[in-house]
Amino acid sequence: NAAASGITYGHSEVAGGYTFEVAIPFDNLVEGDFAAVHNARLGLEVMVGDADVDTIREGRVAWNMEEGVDEAWAQPKLWGTIVLDDGSGVSLPAENPAVEMAPAPPVIDGAADAIWNDVPFREIRNTSSGTMDHSFAADFKALWDDGSLYLLVDVNDDTLRNDNKP
Repeated sequence: NAAASGITYGHSEVAGGYTFEVAIPFDNLVEGDFAAVHNARLGLEVMVGDADVDTIREGRVAWNMEEGVDEAWAQPKLWGTIVLDDGSGVSLPAENPAVEMAPAPPVIDGAADAIWNDVPFREIRNTSSGTMDHSFAADFKALWDDGSLYLLVDVNDDTLRNDNKP
């Protein structure tokens, strides 16, 4: 799939759930000439599904989508917006979360290395479809560099299934 070229990911089971990391080249996210620079805005949605019994999702949570809305795959206008922050101190718009520039690319292996330690988590809590039990929760962190957007997603899930690829 040409749209997915260059994407790398890793995942690992952790106590009470799993963690996954992904590096997405900006070329896969934006058509045309996108410059990964301070104050650049980028549409983003992060969704995580839960399937305790079989491969049929019982529910899905989203970072930005409204409760009960499950249209991210078809309507990018419903995504949230992040703003790239290079740490220069130049002001950013208050309405969108800032994503810090990575001092170096993180190792994409599913284990949170030290580069993620001071990056704030963002909650993935809006139930976009189905029902979510109290034991399921997810959060993500994001970083960027000139070429890629990096995500670290932590998922708390009392029933782990590995029937699908991440």
